[in-house]
Amino acid sequence: MKEDEPKGVGGWLLFFCFALTILGPPRTIENLGRMWDNLKPGSVFPVVRQLAMIETVATLLITVYGIVVGILIWRGSARGRTLARQYLLIRAVSSVLLSLLTVMWAYNTFAIRTAKAVAVATVPESALEVGICLIWWTYFTYSKRVRNTYGPVK
Repeated sequence: MKEDEPKGVGGWLLFFCFALTILGPPRTIENLGRMWDNLKPGSVFPVVRQLAMIETVATLLITVYGIVVGILIWRGSARGRTLARQYLLIRAVSSVLLSLLTVMWAYNTFAIRTAKAVAVATVPESALEVGICLIWWTYFTYSKRVRNTYGPVK
């Protein structure tokens, strides 16, 4: 490592921590609230409420885990890279699984036309989530700051 290369929690690494601990949680709560506001009693199938409950629990657990990971990285945990990559993998996989669950339910319940509409509404959001996780994964794999702070990728 050269002396003028970045090291420590700063730059994009600090932004990642800030996003996990401060920016993300209020937005997550807002999105969940909006989802539940759209599920008016009597206007949806009971299974939709069950899917919403599964998504709510999974999202809240991942958000809390993200806060913990963000705090640990921000404090300079030696396992920062590992924690971040583990969090990103869990977040991406859960997004895909929740999307698949919703789309599979739609195809088993509705006509093809309606099921396709559910897929069109669900899959792009999941793809965006996976894409963001891949971008951050790449950062935690190739960043000089991350390498200088946590050592080479193992």
